[in-house]
Amino acid sequence: MINYLFRIRKYFLFAILLIVLFVGVYFRQAGYLNSEKILLLTTKMNESTILAPFLFILFYILLIIFFIPTLPMNLGAGFIWGVFPGGIISLIGSALGAAVSFLISRYLAHDYFNSKFNSSFWVSIRDEVGKSDWKVVAFTRVNPVFPFGLTSYFFGLSPISFKRFFISTVVFIIPPSFLFAYIGSMFSDIALSSEMPDLVQKIFIFSLLVTVTFVVNILVKRHYNIKDENNTIDSDQK
Repeated sequence: MINYLFRIRKYFLFAILLIVLFVGVYFRQAGYLNSEKILLLTTKMNESTILAPFLFILFYILLIIFFIPTLPMNLGAGFIWGVFPGGIISLIGSALGAAVSFLISRYLAHDYFNSKFNSSFWVSIRDEVGKSDWKVVAFTRVNPVFPFGLTSYFFGLSPISFKRFFISTVVFIIPPSFLFAYIGSMFSDIALSSEMPDLVQKIFIFSLLVTVTFVVNILVKRHYNIKDENNTIDSDQK
């Protein structure tokens, strides 16, 4: 009975993933899978129907699956619904998009993504995930520098379990989800204008500087720790 229920759940999940992928391919070919167009459409729908948040979440998932930046969506959610509702809606879209990407990588297209993430850089990060587990997920989630969809696919190849991945993702995207919703609500006059890319670029550059500073700090500490260990070994040998 348990095996039967497991197979049913697996087939159901597989069917859902195929539907999401089919819808995504259709909208991408039609030219609708674009952050600005989605925000404009959602804004219009929000005035006349309660389906706007659900449509927003669906498109958010598709953007993650197809490697399209989602930061404008986070900002737009704050503009459309305000800080708290916009943050919640962005959080749901991010979490579901990450989950779908992870499952696609682990169960549907494992060999394909494994061939794409075969460089020494990705292999070393995969080894680090095996050692640090959820901490690597946490570091990538709080920083918009790391492509959300790409890293979600990558973690599907790593040793981390889906449960740990999903919980870590949800917990650590809470701060940026509400932060960017707040920024979107503060800059509501440019959220849907041509100035949106400039705002996104400034946020990205700031996050990149923070990330570089953090990584350099870790590398320097590791360098001096290794150096101290070698000096200790040399002194012991003498």
